[in-house]
Amino acid sequence: MLSRFCGCRCQCALGRPQLDDDARQPLGNSVSLQSAQAKLEQAKQGNATPDDQKASQAAVDNAKATLDKTRTGTSTAADIANAQAGVTSAEAQLQKAKTGNYTATDIANAQAAVRSAEAQLQKTRNGTTTPADIANAEAGVRSAQAQLQKTRNGTTTPADLANAEAAVRSAQAQLQKAQSGPASNTVSTAQASVEQAQQTYDKTAAADAASKTTAEQNVTQAADSVRQAQQSYSTAYWNNQQAQNGTDPTTNKSFSLEKLDQGVQQRNYAAALSQATSQLSQAQSKLDQAKVSYDSARQQEVTDLQTVQTKLNDARVQLQEVLKGPKAEDVTVAQSALDQANANLQKLRQGPTAADVAVAQAALDQANANLQKLRQPPTAADVAIAQAGVDQANATLQKLRQPPTAADIAIAQASLDQARTTLQKEQQGGTKADITVAQATVDQANASLQKTQQGGTTADIAASQAQVDQAKANLDKLTAPATQTDLDIQQANVATAQQALKRAQNNLEQATLKAPFAGIVTAVNIVPGSIVSSATAAVRLVDRSTLHVDLKLSENDVANVKLGQPVTLTIDSLSGWKANGLISYIAPAATTTNDVVTYGVRVSFADTDPTVKIGMTANVSVTTARKDGVLLVQSTALLPKGAGRVVQMPSADGKTTKEVDVQIGLTDGTSTEILSGLKEGDKVVALPTPAKAK
Repeated sequence: MLSRFCGCRCQCALGRPQLDDDARQPLGNSVSLQSAQAKLEQAKQGNATPDDQKASQAAVDNAKATLDKTRTGTSTAADIANAQAGVTSAEAQLQKAKTGNYTATDIANAQAAVRSAEAQLQKTRNGTTTPADIANAEAGVRSAQAQLQKTRNGTTTPADLANAEAAVRSAQAQLQKAQSGPASNTVSTAQASVEQAQQTYDKTAAADAASKTTAEQNVTQAADSVRQAQQSYSTAYWNNQQAQNGTDPTTNKSFSLEKLDQGVQQRNYAAALSQATSQLSQAQSKLDQAKVSYDSARQQEVTDLQTVQTKLNDARVQLQEVLKGPKAEDVTVAQSALDQANANLQKLRQGPTAADVAVAQAALDQANANLQKLRQPPTAADVAIAQAGVDQANATLQKLRQPPTAADIAIAQASLDQARTTLQKEQQGGTKADITVAQATVDQANASLQKTQQGGTTADIAASQAQVDQAKANLDKLTAPATQTDLDIQQANVATAQQALKRAQNNLEQATLKAPFAGIVTAVNIVPGSIVSSATAAVRLVDRSTLHVDLKLSENDVANVKLGQPVTLTIDSLSGWKANGLISYIAPAATTTNDVVTYGVRVSFADTDPTVKIGMTANVSVTTARKDGVLLVQSTALLPKGAGRVVQMPSADGKTTKEVDVQIGLTDGTSTEILSGLKEGDKVVALPTPAKAK
């Protein structure tokens, strides 16, 4: 089975809703004040915490370890490898600085950087706000002002109240209707529908039964015509046999004794046989047509009765639903609608609340802020930053185009010398100067540890007091109460960021394609960056673990198969290929196409042969029953008679035929098993030539 799924590639970024920095600063400065006060108290009392002492002790230990390493030169293999890599990189950079062999890609990248910086500078100088942007922002301000004015003044008109009251009355009527049960006219209508459906069923059943009876009579008449034509054919056949042997069939004497023209007589009897054969063929064709008409009438009866029975059942169900009365959930829904209508009416009567006015005011403030931002031109700082970007890009490009200078080579040589010195140092250990520096670090760490343990000096206290004073000043400046507008704007920003986060998370979840089952990819219809619709199959996947063949069986054949029944499969295009399968699915309902009724059947089979391709046409053989050593006749020799079958047997002289009742068994469509009525060797009349039972 081949399944499709589609999807698309997309990029998304996750974000976290944040308040603006201005809204967070008072809290941050409050924390800074508390920290400065704590440091001042610590400087006065010298009461270092255990954590402070641990940190100082760790610094001392680290400095001692560095000093020991410097004295002993115990560099690790990793230290030496890193230093060696630094030397290699510096040598390569020096070689490049001496030769100046910058690639075309280096220059192209530098040129692209210049163009990008120039475009950004032009954009910064000119600004990107269009007249349309300003017009839209001004329209937003006017709309927000109108909404605020409408909210403050209240705009409930008598018509609004009348509509709300009408909605309440309508909801009350719906609730009363749900509580009181079905009306008498509704019950009468449902009962009339049931009666009408019953009448339609009776009429349809009678009409289809009459059509089926007529078709059955036509089959009987056609079968009688075939029997008469077979008798005529049998007589003409044996007469022609005698005539071809030179004997007159009417007298059993030779044509020569009767002085008749033997050639003329033989031609006449041959023509009579040909005419009888044609009449028998026509009669058989009419019988086949009558059978088809009968099958069609019988199937039409089944289909029509199913349709009218469904309509009758629906009408009965509808009547039962009406008689049951309202459901509890219907009453609940009607009550909820009435409550909502009453709430809407009450809100109109009361007018706008303070919260409604606050929301409208916040929307106006935001619209004014947006307009003001659009009207402001770019600042000198923005232009200066963009100009610096252009200058830097031009300098980089110019440097790549010019040959390396002595300064470039000197810098590269100095980097190489430094790398080599570092490598030598790692390999040999620290010098006396290095040991002196490390010892100084240890002394400094010890002094810090001693200071932490003993407490702060007068200078430390003064420095901490200055920090406290500065923190208090910052806090006083920033702790002025925020306005309602500030809070509303920040709340709106949070809501916007939350929505962006949800969209990004949803995009991320939808950006991965997953196969519904394990299989072989036969086609990939999309590439990264392409835009595809939801109806496009992104990847085609084939599951070859279990293949299947779908076929359609007639209603007669489908009655002889069952789930799990073994079958044999062959493929014409694969000579010698053969496989065994099982019937894995039988459709519960029929499909009618051009008045032909069939049922869908699926045959599943396992196959690992790569030559078997998806979409090939297979031949399926289903053995519904099997018998050995049975008596068979051609199926064309059997004629219907009532509920049974008969055959035509020629008489001993071949001039007449007689009907023999037979009981049939299994058939494969060409030959039919005879259970009784015939024995091996009996001659029967079949179209177009006689056949022997075998």
